[in-house]
Amino acid sequence: MGEATQDSRTVGTRRFALLLLALAAVALLPALVLLAPHHGLRLRHPGLLAMLFAFGICAYRAEVHLKTKVPLKVDGGYALVLVAVALSGPLAGLIVFLPWDVASRFIWREHKVFTSGVLANFTSYGWSALAASEVLRLAGGATLAPRGATGLFAAGMAMGVVQFAIARVAYATLYQGQRAWPLLRGEFPDFTTLILADVLLGTLTAVLFGAVGIPAFAILALVILVPSLLFPALTRHHSVTQLDQGAAAALYATALVDVMRLTRDRRRVVAGAAHLVHHSKHARNARWSDLHDIEFTARYAGEHYDGSGGPAALEERREAVIDVKIDAFIPNDYIGQVSQKIAIYQQLAKARTQEEVEEVAAGVRDRFGAFPEPLANLVELTKLRAVALRKRVTRVVVDERRLTLGVGSGFELDPAAVPKLQALTKNRFRFTDGRILVDLPGGPNWMPLLRKLLEAL
Repeated sequence: MGEATQDSRTVGTRRFALLLLALAAVALLPALVLLAPHHGLRLRHPGLLAMLFAFGICAYRAEVHLKTKVPLKVDGGYALVLVAVALSGPLAGLIVFLPWDVASRFIWREHKVFTSGVLANFTSYGWSALAASEVLRLAGGATLAPRGATGLFAAGMAMGVVQFAIARVAYATLYQGQRAWPLLRGEFPDFTTLILADVLLGTLTAVLFGAVGIPAFAILALVILVPSLLFPALTRHHSVTQLDQGAAAALYATALVDVMRLTRDRRRVVAGAAHLVHHSKHARNARWSDLHDIEFTARYAGEHYDGSGGPAALEERREAVIDVKIDAFIPNDYIGQVSQKIAIYQQLAKARTQEEVEEVAAGVRDRFGAFPEPLANLVELTKLRAVALRKRVTRVVVDERRLTLGVGSGFELDPAAVPKLQALTKNRFRFTDGRILVDLPGGPNWMPLLRKLLEAL
């Protein structure tokens, strides 16, 4: 149980996911013939199809990244595909889906040519185009008259749902190891909003094409050109030298969270932390529910990183991240002044040994009195972080069922420590892929076990 083993379940699950996607991709050819016999493998309007494909290439370069929980892009892509399916069937829709992969992998080479994601994308493209075609057939055919708008809209939404189900839910859960419910809850609402806008655009374009012909595509051209031409023209440029220190810090914080593509909630917290650090008080518009996270984020404002995962100019010292579900903070009714709380947070963050942590804690205790439970938890976790640093443990994660210790590059599990770990965990531990995994028997009292495990390493 204590020997290093490879997580064969992960490898097996990924292979199963690739096999499933490969079978689904191979099944596309007979599906195009059997499920869409009125179109099959024929392509009508080849000139229009080539124009839509070219639109797709242009749309890839003109896309706008939205500040959502996951990176979503507005580029009119689903509108293009819906028009292609309505005009020429599912095979045309599959072809018009491809410019994004062609552009990113072959023309601008922003991604590798052959990856597992290519297979997931291709499979989702084909089956979503087929789904749209079938919905149109059930709605009475792909008519481009106004009376067919409802069928076109339903076909577009079905296309988006099927594409999300394959490319995100199936691929992310089976191959990438994500959980389905958090994925649906976190990504699907934003994705649905994006699809809704694109499908409405595609429905309008298809109906207008039935009425006026080629000029209907002017709408698509506007959607593609506006992001790349109009938005930069509307952007105002000002030098940061005109800003005070707090405003400049807030601006740089905003730029960082844009690059990192953090969620809207995290963006708000980082902006609040930047304001707190430079003004020693919360912003007027700071939400009450964000105050703890803002103060916790501001606690690390003095740390600098060298770009490779460790603090800069600290002689190879590394941080240990403690990720646990426990209240660990300085309550407002214990210390009310924000600047004092930030100073204590920063002193604890700088402490590298248990003795240094205890020295900070003793000063706080002497000045403000006995610790409330959240602060006592914070001090104990900071001490555990110091032990983890000494033992070259880089990450500690505790959830309801498992305790995980991630180890650094210089860590070696001492054979003499294995019997101790077995005794402490009752043979419920294993060491695999740079992690020590311990199954928890249940109950909230995991902190003493964590300390004993770290000391035993």
